[in-house]
Amino acid sequence: MTDALTDAVDPLEKPPEDKKKIEVKYRPSYAVYDDFTNFGQAGVYYHSLSKPDKQGNQVEINEWLWDPLHIDAGSCDAGSDNFGLLLRFRNRRGVWRNWLMPLEMLSGGCEELRAELLKQGLRINHNKRTQLPNYLQSQIPPKKLECALKIGWHGDSFVLPDKVIGHRDDIFFQTDHSITADYGQFGTLEEWQSNVSRYCIGNYFLLFMACRN
Repeated sequence: MTDALTDAVDPLEKPPEDKKKIEVKYRPSYAVYDDFTNFGQAGVYYHSLSKPDKQGNQVEINEWLWDPLHIDAGSCDAGSDNFGLLLRFRNRRGVWRNWLMPLEMLSGGCEELRAELLKQGLRINHNKRTQLPNYLQSQIPPKKLECALKIGWHGDSFVLPDKVIGHRDDIFFQTDHSITADYGQFGTLEEWQSNVSRYCIGNYFLLFMACRN
């Protein structure tokens, strides 16, 4: 078990023999790399130039900021309030996660935002942590979403923390914290029908209790 956990903690640490060669056209700029490159491990990098020396020469600087973190969409509610960003990032176990983050978390010193990302498994360069709000607000999301601030019906769709039941694909649950396990799925519909619902037929008390849960 110890060996298995050790192998699972850092699946992204071993670089490949042939690293992808990246040429940066514009500096300063941010860039996201999902795999190892000539700059190093996967992640978000800040590409810049040093101050000119006496001869006017500048050195290219490539700083690793945090694990791969993409901004896939921007969001707001039906009244054009409660704006947010849909973040997609890879945690310490190499698993991709989605989180629709309220933009109001960028106010102040962003301690709560960084704490939430760390809680969800994003590795952040502590010395570069103050660049996070600059990075997030510098990106132009390619997609627009409508955010739901509550679990439940949103028009003709039913919104859950991790999915939407209905025909809309442009709505997402927005929250300032990670999704809890209260809405997790256990088993299958067929198992529920076989082990629970068939016993409710004709048993009104059991039917009532099943509906409450």
